[in-house]
Amino acid sequence: MTLPSSRLKLHSASAAFAAVLMCAAVPANALQQYALPTPVQDTSVSHSSGAFSPLVNPVFSDTTDATAFSYRQMRYHRDGSGIHQVLLNTFGFSFSGAWFNSLYDEASDEFTPSRTRLYTIGKGLFWENTIGIGAHYSFTESDTDGYDDYRSWTLGFLLRPFPFLSFGYTARDVNNPSLNDTAVPRTDVFSLSLRPLYHYLTLSVDYQRKEGEDFTGGRLMYCVDITLPNDISLFASADSDSNYSAGISLPFDFSGSSASAMVFDYSLQNRRDAGAVSVFGVTITNERLRAPSISSPAVLTIRIRGNINEIEADSFIAENHTTFNSILRAVREASQDSSIRAILMTVDGANLGVGQIQELREELRRFRSSGKKVYAVCMVPGNRAYYLSAAADRIYYSPAETFQISGLSAEVYFFKALLDKIGIRFESVRKGRYKFFNEPFTSTHMSRDYRESLLALMTSLNDQYVLDVAADRRIGRDRIEQAFAQGILSPEEARAAGLVDSVAYPSAAEREVLREREGGAATISHGQYLRQHRRIYQWGPIPKIAVIHVTGSIIRGRSDNRGIISAETTGDETYQQLLKAAFTDKSVSAVVVRVDSGGGSAAASDLMRQYLVDMKKENPKPVVFSFGNIAASGGYYIATTGDRIYADRGSLTGSIGVISGKVSLKRLYEKIGVTKETVKMSEFSDIFTESRDLSPEERKVLEKSVEFIYDRFTTFVREARNLEASQIPLVAEGRVFSGTQAVEKKLVDECGGIMAAVEYARMKAGIRGRHRIVHLPRKKIPLVAQLMELSARRSLRDELPAGVRALLPMIRSLELIYSRDESALYLFPYRIVIK
Repeated sequence: MTLPSSRLKLHSASAAFAAVLMCAAVPANALQQYALPTPVQDTSVSHSSGAFSPLVNPVFSDTTDATAFSYRQMRYHRDGSGIHQVLLNTFGFSFSGAWFNSLYDEASDEFTPSRTRLYTIGKGLFWENTIGIGAHYSFTESDTDGYDDYRSWTLGFLLRPFPFLSFGYTARDVNNPSLNDTAVPRTDVFSLSLRPLYHYLTLSVDYQRKEGEDFTGGRLMYCVDITLPNDISLFASADSDSNYSAGISLPFDFSGSSASAMVFDYSLQNRRDAGAVSVFGVTITNERLRAPSISSPAVLTIRIRGNINEIEADSFIAENHTTFNSILRAVREASQDSSIRAILMTVDGANLGVGQIQELREELRRFRSSGKKVYAVCMVPGNRAYYLSAAADRIYYSPAETFQISGLSAEVYFFKALLDKIGIRFESVRKGRYKFFNEPFTSTHMSRDYRESLLALMTSLNDQYVLDVAADRRIGRDRIEQAFAQGILSPEEARAAGLVDSVAYPSAAEREVLREREGGAATISHGQYLRQHRRIYQWGPIPKIAVIHVTGSIIRGRSDNRGIISAETTGDETYQQLLKAAFTDKSVSAVVVRVDSGGGSAAASDLMRQYLVDMKKENPKPVVFSFGNIAASGGYYIATTGDRIYADRGSLTGSIGVISGKVSLKRLYEKIGVTKETVKMSEFSDIFTESRDLSPEERKVLEKSVEFIYDRFTTFVREARNLEASQIPLVAEGRVFSGTQAVEKKLVDECGGIMAAVEYARMKAGIRGRHRIVHLPRKKIPLVAQLMELSARRSLRDELPAGVRALLPMIRSLELIYSRDESALYLFPYRIVIK
């Protein structure tokens, strides 16, 4: 008894594992006249996106991270006999079973009853979405002699070097297994697929040749796959033996928040010998489809609470916490996701800077512009919490809290009196009329210039705040200023003034949103949403954009963030290593440098700038700077490389100036009875000693040094920003600007957040379609801190008095000043707490 040829597998670009392919091939073992009674193979070994694709080419077991369970039934129209098959695909493995109730005899052209089982176990390895290998093993159990001892190996290969090109190869029955007491020859299949219109149109051709045949005796198969809106897929194939098939695949998402999709497939085949065959399939998968035909609505929930870092932390014990960038990414993806109908944001303390709040507000505005709603539940009073909440369509306010907005304020702490009591004196030399970093240590109050500079900055930020809220709430500026003047309002007074829409506890607000306003939609947290498996439509290497974070004080050497309450730092050596990793990685197409630093070591800042200049020469790639809450002094210096700069409207930037000096402990030593003697070889060899004050001659030496470094700083600014020499005094001298002012002064190219910077980098790199964003570095959490849980570690700092918390970053700066390795510093002129 001889058996018909080949197998079938649905060519469905709509369900890459997640879709059942009603026409999938039974294990790539049964061949030509020795094969089991399966439909004609109608899918390509270089492009198969359906649930049963691992049986066509075992590499397809690993082309998705999703888990899928699939079932299909194939029915022969001539006698009603059929085949049932299931397949589980998970973690790069595939497990399949097929049940046959008859075998086809070509000699008699009849189906003979038979109980035959065919099982397949496969594994694929697919690297970087580009190249892969795989193998699967198949075996049978049958009550028909000759079909009970089939044991077969199939090998596969896949290469996708470009988004439009895919090569595939399979070698079936490489071990020449026995079927019906006859050795089955190896069959080689060579395949080529092209995508002239991205993933919307795929054209494939496969050439199949049995071992021992000449090349003219092989079989050609042609396939076409068309992907329509809503991930509907139409597919068809025809071969040189006059076999043909056509079908459709329809994806549905009934899951809402669980992100489980269901794909239905149907195809009709016609084979030259056995006649028509119908194939119906269904797949359940946890892969999230981009735009399924039917989807269950969901509401994305975001909780703003506690400290939200920009850099993701590596932790073996404690769960990774929410990052600012993960929130931005979730909002951006949800704006393009038809299954996400709204966002419910709970603001329970907004420990974000003004710049970060504006970035998140912009993403929420973008989400709303897609026709979707944003709801905010504001649980705490204050300017920052309300500023973020005002970006929503509707604000719910807690009845347990008074409502308070007062306009922005800046508090500056002065420590001179404290230092005098201890016996510590801050000896400093500065270049820049508005370079005020030393004043908190050398004075007990603001100087006239200090107050003038700070007032101009705060006026700019406060105007942004008031105008944004007025536009959000569609009320006049006078209404907001009236609320400022009242100081504290009851929740009902705030509602009557149009500042909030409803007074309700969070649970009541959520019920109203989900049941009444969004029609019973389910909820999904932003963390769950980002962890879902998303289908990869793209072929070839997926380009990356590296985002390198420069956070906290800039120091020499390696970054040191190990302390429980210490301020964050970025070391020049660490920065160099991160640049090298990004620029030498061929998969990284562009680099974004995210700066949230008020400066630090002048030497380290200069080295970091030069490292980037050198890297761009060695491995040219687009570079874009993104300024966060603050990018001033040394934080601005590292961006003077001529690359495009984005800043939030509320970013603090500029502060182009230099400070030098030391800490004198002379009076402290006198109080505690410490004396020190020095033997020196020149007049200035102990200029930075802590045991005495600066002499007039030493002060002149430092002034000369500061003048040289300042000239170097301003030269870089002038060259990088294409400014005239006459413009430098207007943008330098230590002046600090908001992002809006910096654009006017030409220190920044455009107002925008990190998402805008990444988008510009993507455009400059010529990236189209899917890309990955890699944030560097990943923060290392000490084991002790992991055991305490990161939230507890952070709370220790939060529990300190405000004045002490303001002093912590300055302690790091004092360490730099005290260090004899640092003769000059680029530091933000003051530390302010914006409320």
